[in-house]
Amino acid sequence: MGYDLRITRNPEPDWDNLGPDDFDGGIFAEEWSDYVSNDPSLRADGFAEAHGPNGESLRVIDDGIAVWTEHPTATSGTGLAWMHHRNGEIFVKQPDQEFLAKMLAIASDLDAVVVGDDGEKYTSPDSHGILPAVCRSGTPPITKPWWRFW
Repeated sequence: MGYDLRITRNPEPDWDNLGPDDFDGGIFAEEWSDYVSNDPSLRADGFAEAHGPNGESLRVIDDGIAVWTEHPTATSGTGLAWMHHRNGEIFVKQPDQEFLAKMLAIASDLDAVVVGDDGEKYTSPDSHGILPAVCRSGTPPITKPWWRFW
């Protein structure tokens, strides 16, 4: 669960005439690989790995996964800033304002746009206010199970 933003060249797909396996965001895997190779702030890892509080781990392996090495979390020990190319789009889960700024720069370079889960287009890091992943109040985010609404 979470909120994704994606870089795409196809921000308004015709879902009435497309199945989920037919969609393509228009950014080729080779194009993404070349972009990552030429941007010194990106590193092609080919995997993403997260560790839970009880020692469990989740690892996703895919050639389209890259890390933004200059994101503040890249060296803080709280996690890496992953980007994942799939279905012709570049996805970021729970991006903050800094990540959105990087995504907008990449989208501009690739002649694409940044779109949210609800189809809203982002044109600046504060286009839609503070992103859901960001807590700027200085208090830690609420830590409760995703299914608990109260």
